[in-house]
Amino acid sequence: MRIPLILICLFLSKSLLAQHKIRAKFTPKESYEVAILYEIMPDVLNYKTHSKFDDEGRFTMTLDSTFNSAMYRLVYGLPQEVHNFDFIYNGQEDIELAFNTETGVVFIKSEENRIMSDYYSTMAKVGQEIGEAYRNFSTDTIKLMQLFERQKEIQHQFEAQSESLMASEFIRANRRYIPAHFEPLQSYINNVKSHYFDAVDFKNKTLKSSNFFVEHATNFLFGLQG
Repeated sequence: MRIPLILICLFLSKSLLAQHKIRAKFTPKESYEVAILYEIMPDVLNYKTHSKFDDEGRFTMTLDSTFNSAMYRLVYGLPQEVHNFDFIYNGQEDIELAFNTETGVVFIKSEENRIMSDYYSTMAKVGQEIGEAYRNFSTDTIKLMQLFERQKEIQHQFEAQSESLMASEFIRANRRYIPAHFEPLQSYINNVKSHYFDAVDFKNKTLKSSNFFVEHATNFLFGLQG
């Protein structure tokens, strides 16, 4: 039976469109040999593919239609538990990144991962400013409430930006307690702890198939001292 040429072209076209790529540049270039990619499942890491680094510290991986929309872990050295980082692949975009041992990973191309990175770095910065304000200006209620208002605006801004993305699951689950009026430092810390898991859905499949719960719990245990 002959298959019409137009059907063959449509099939090839669909297959090519379903493929995306990860392009990466690692420095220093002499430090890396093989990159291994795993899909993160709720209870296990599922090996997907691997690629050798070239002489310039670069590699390219092709992500075909067998790659699910999910969280992935890229392992770039041994021990694997240390030399890795996670990222989102939504099945709809290419990913380009740069990695350095000193500064970590920067996503050059990927709306999902750039929004996630920007969100966490921006929230970390305002959180640090709040901590410094409590230490240095503990009675300056106006300054502190301005910082809390900015924290609220940042959360709302990134929730809106990520509304149709996988990143939204993480950004919404990371909502922090923000007081409506001034609170002394210890009261504020107590309330942050009491409400720390309010936004977390422990049945959420996307969150379960990531390291979110571990990192969130670790920050609760070691990052909220006071």
